[in-house]
Amino acid sequence: MSADPLREQALEILIDVYEDENLDALLEEAIAGQEDPRHGALLAELVRGTLQWRARYHHILRQFVRKRISKESNELALFHLTLHQMLGMDGVPVYAAIHQAGELCRSHISRGKVGFVNGVLQSINRKLLSDDAANTGHREANMKKLFRDLEGDAGAHIAAWQSHPQWLVQRWLERFGQRPTEEICAFNNQPVAVAFHVLAPADPVAIAEALDAAGLAVCPGNHPRTLWAEARPNRAQLVEVLQQHPCLIVQDPTVQEATHWLMEGSSVLSGTDLENMPVLDMCAAPGGKTARLAASWPGQGKVVAMDNRPARVELLENTVQRLSNPRIEVIHGDGLAAPFEPNHFGAILLDGPCSGTGVLRHHPDGRWRLEKRMPGRNGRILRKLAHAAMDLLAPGGLLMYATCSLEPLENEVVLDKLLAERDDVVVVEDEMGNWHRQWLPGEFGGDGFFAARLMKKPLGKD
Repeated sequence: MSADPLREQALEILIDVYEDENLDALLEEAIAGQEDPRHGALLAELVRGTLQWRARYHHILRQFVRKRISKESNELALFHLTLHQMLGMDGVPVYAAIHQAGELCRSHISRGKVGFVNGVLQSINRKLLSDDAANTGHREANMKKLFRDLEGDAGAHIAAWQSHPQWLVQRWLERFGQRPTEEICAFNNQPVAVAFHVLAPADPVAIAEALDAAGLAVCPGNHPRTLWAEARPNRAQLVEVLQQHPCLIVQDPTVQEATHWLMEGSSVLSGTDLENMPVLDMCAAPGGKTARLAASWPGQGKVVAMDNRPARVELLENTVQRLSNPRIEVIHGDGLAAPFEPNHFGAILLDGPCSGTGVLRHHPDGRWRLEKRMPGRNGRILRKLAHAAMDLLAPGGLLMYATCSLEPLENEVVLDKLLAERDDVVVVEDEMGNWHRQWLPGEFGGDGFFAARLMKKPLGKD
């Protein structure tokens, strides 16, 4: 029997990702080439599931390999892929997963290593699965026994069992404590459900009824304009739904809540000359927050959506074209050298480049791309962008700052430095006295997010 083409394709993608290729582009192209949508779904689970749990599988693998584990991408990817089929997927016969590992070893590693790979996998099978391979609870209990040696080190144990970088887990332990850190990591490993925002003035109840009638069952979320898809639609179904209902955008529920909170800060502009000035979405792609601004921002000013990378500008233009909102103007530009005069905008949304530590469940490869220095490096860029945004704001204008990060170096530290370096910035508090907020992954059933509201001091104000 030769190697199964789908498993072979999954292994090849994993090898490329282990060697630092981009997962999204590789997987999207591979799925698009599948004639049967079920094959595309299986391919996605093989690849994404393996990446998501690779640290757990690697710790298990270390218990069964007497010699030093190879650092070769093809061998690691093969072991991790096979362990995901054995330990993380119901319905895959163990004997088939092990046999396919041997075939893939012949074609992608070496015929001489087939016996070694087979021996390791059979040992894992006997230890973890032979008693009751169909019982998920039994399988997990057996796996947990292999992590007992880490129980004295919370950071190492959470990182291995929940499959996150240990340095990141350690940071979260120091900031949030053990229980919240465990909950964050566990949430990051949950499936991602699809949430929609119904743009004003469309009626969320009527839209929900229309979606149900079209075969996409939805239920209301915490926010009045949030709808959850009860089952994840496939890509073709999602594209069709969005084309039929331009009032819908796909947006995480936490982002919906945070965007609403940010836009509530527009009350500081009410009754002033700034109310009808243009609004800038400085790093706008893919365009969800631009859509929210165009639909709900008070006043009559243009909403300028800007991004600095051609591919992301194209993505932004596609979103804007679907929305057909004449209020939106798309600009290709860099926030650090924006093509506008100072004091041009009444409000600016800066959702800048960050480490994405609040959205790791969407990007199973992203957690392994993170580097310890990344938040600090991003923080320096974000601080420059925040200064540039303040220069573009008219006196009295509102800055809405946001990231999908949990890292202070990209959030509080940036804003503290901005406030210390400028005398024309003041904070805009809500009714509870908060001018910035942090949402942890899992709140509102959505991702982690940070948001803050600041104002450029009006002229004549001390």
